[in-house]
Amino acid sequence: MLLLPVQLTEANPQSFLLEHLMKMKRIVLFFAIIAPCLLQAKDIDVRKAGARPDGKTNCAAVIQKAIDEASAAGGGRVTLSGGVFLSGALTLKSGVELFLDASATLLASPRIEDFPVREIKHCNGPETFPRWSNRCFILADEAENIAISGRGTIDCNGDRY
Repeated sequence: MLLLPVQLTEANPQSFLLEHLMKMKRIVLFFAIIAPCLLQAKDIDVRKAGARPDGKTNCAAVIQKAIDEASAAGGGRVTLSGGVFLSGALTLKSGVELFLDASATLLASPRIEDFPVREIKHCNGPETFPRWSNRCFILADEAENIAISGRGTIDCNGDRY
């Protein structure tokens, strides 16, 4: 509870108290309705952040920056909508939801160079991670409270590899 110092006056104590109660109502209203809206998780539309969903331009840097910003803000949603987002390697971070609208496709780059070899901390070797290399499209290592959601498509471009 928030306590404000109140000084009573002898002239008209009722109007003075009524005035302070109205101020308290405004403060309570702020904390009950407006403040939660300000504290909501960050929502980033990668198109507004500069991604070009043309299927040709590599959007990895823009998408990764949005993921990083959402995580740094304490969590949020990174939204892809309205086109084909070509991308290299992405790393999901704690508190981030990668949301693909039904109109979006996240397409893996056909260039192997866009997928660097990564050190994966929770991999004991080939017996637990049977791959020919540690290259991957989307990685979430040591991340908590993450999600990939929506009705969009993730196309790993398997024909190229």
